[in-house]
Amino acid sequence: MKGEPFIRFDPRTKIFLILTTVAIAMTASSIETELGLIAVIALFGVLSRRIYRVLVSCVIYLVFYLVTYKMMINGTGTAYVMLMAWGGLFSKVYPCAMMSSIVISTTGVSEFLCALTKMRVTRKLLIPLAIMLRYIPTVKEDWRYIKDAMKVRDLNKGILDRIRKPMMYVECMYVPLMMTASEATDELSIAAIARGIENPIQRTCLQDTEMKIRDVLILLLFIGYFIAGLILGG
Repeated sequence: MKGEPFIRFDPRTKIFLILTTVAIAMTASSIETELGLIAVIALFGVLSRRIYRVLVSCVIYLVFYLVTYKMMINGTGTAYVMLMAWGGLFSKVYPCAMMSSIVISTTGVSEFLCALTKMRVTRKLLIPLAIMLRYIPTVKEDWRYIKDAMKVRDLNKGILDRIRKPMMYVECMYVPLMMTASEATDELSIAAIARGIENPIQRTCLQDTEMKIRDVLILLLFIGYFIAGLILGG
C-alpha cells in the first residue's frame, strides 16, 4: 500500500527511540555528534519509508550546520553570542523533532494506545494522551479549511503579505482556530467515552504490536551510538 513503511517497527520501540534521541541530543558534546545523530535518524526514516521527509530535514540541518560552522570561525560580538545560544538550542531540539515527526507519521493512534496499554500505562495518562493524539488531525483539517476560506476572500496571498499584515492573519487564522479548539476537544472527549475508553476491562488490538528482531537491531543501533557518544565525549 502506498505510504506504508518499508519496515514496520513496534510502537514501543519508537517510543524508546524518541527517549534515546532526547538523551543523545542532551548529552552530545559536539556538533559532529549531533550530525551523526541526524544520520542515524535519517537511516530510521528511510527504513520507515519517509524518504522525502528525511531529505528535507537533512537539508535544513545541513544548512544550519554550515552556518553555525562559519559563525564559530568568523563570529564576534554580542550578536555572535546570541546566535550561538540560539543555534545550541536548535541543535538540541531539532533531532528530537525530526525523530518525533517520523514516528508520528508512521504510527496510528490505535497502535500507540495499544502499545501504551501493553506497557501498563495508567489510564490517567492514557485517556488525555488519546484525546490529544486524536486532536492533531482535527487541527490540520481546521487549518486547511481556514486557509481555503481565506483564499476565497483573496486574503491568503503568500508569506510577504503575512509579514506586512501580521495582525490581520492572526485575526483571520489563529482566532477561528482557537475558537474551534474547545469545541473539538469536547466532541473528541465525548466520542472517546462513547467508545468505552473508561472501561476497566483490558482492551484488545487488531494490529500486531509484537517486538521482533528488527526492533532489537534498531534499538541496539541507537543505544550503541548513545554509549559511543558518552565515551568519545568524555
